[in-house]
Amino acid sequence: MLEIEYTGFEPQAVTEGRPPLSLDSLLIHNPNLAFFARMQGYAMQRAGVRHKDLLLIEPSEYYANDSLVLVFADGQALIRRWQRTGQGGLFVPSDDKLPTIPYDDSCIIRGQVIASITLHTRPRFMLPEVVS
Repeated sequence: MLEIEYTGFEPQAVTEGRPPLSLDSLLIHNPNLAFFARMQGYAMQRAGVRHKDLLLIEPSEYYANDSLVLVFADGQALIRRWQRTGQGGLFVPSDDKLPTIPYDDSCIIRGQVIASITLHTRPRFMLPEVVS
């Protein structure tokens, strides 16, 4: 008897009849609102978000302390760590050379970064870039 041990993806013959491979159910809570963007810059590299990473972003009604968020502030779309304070909150880069942005009425949080994916090949599609 021949035994085959699969350590990665099973061959197509084994997976026929199964639904296609998808991370949606693992990562996305609300697929109708989730979207992708591409990281541009190095402001969050020490937090694990690299230049040109593909970001999965999902809007929410509540953003937990220390979550990574997409915020529109100072006329730019930025990825920052959201830190709650007694007076509101701060948007903090992982790069100490960049300024922390205090939350005010002009800041708009568009979503939480659910995942960042480092692509090792050139993407076949264009995505909006998030400046760091």
